[in-house]
Amino acid sequence: MVVLQNPILRAGLTFWPVLMAVAVLNGVARTQIWEQMLAKRTAEWLSVLILLILLYALIAWFLARRERRYSVSDLWRLGALWTAMSFIFELALFHWAYGLPLDVLLATYNPLSGKPWSEALLGLFIGPRLVGAWMDAKRRHGEDP
Repeated sequence: MVVLQNPILRAGLTFWPVLMAVAVLNGVARTQIWEQMLAKRTAEWLSVLILLILLYALIAWFLARRERRYSVSDLWRLGALWTAMSFIFELALFHWAYGLPLDVLLATYNPLSGKPWSEALLGLFIGPRLVGAWMDAKRRHGEDP
């Protein structure tokens, strides 16, 4: 299996639960804090913004600890892996644990719905590449990312 042969993807598999734990805690904060203070849609968008900031910080930490340099294609693959795992996790959790129909769940990922969940997945997909490019630029300028 390609994922297990690639060191960064293999490490990414073991790091993904950390990303999901942060996402779940962020979801709890959204429902318990932000939705109590803001309109639901505003709370959702704020939550996604906070989530992406947290995820990008974690991605930077993850990438900074890799001994082997990673390629651009490695970063895209890592983003695709994390996004696919996250999407499947969310569908499974909300369908089987909470009993929500799949068509309702899939509709929440429609970018035209006004809900930010497709943007959250897009942000996770591009995250490793975006953070990797930022870290490479800092290294080129002699700064420690």
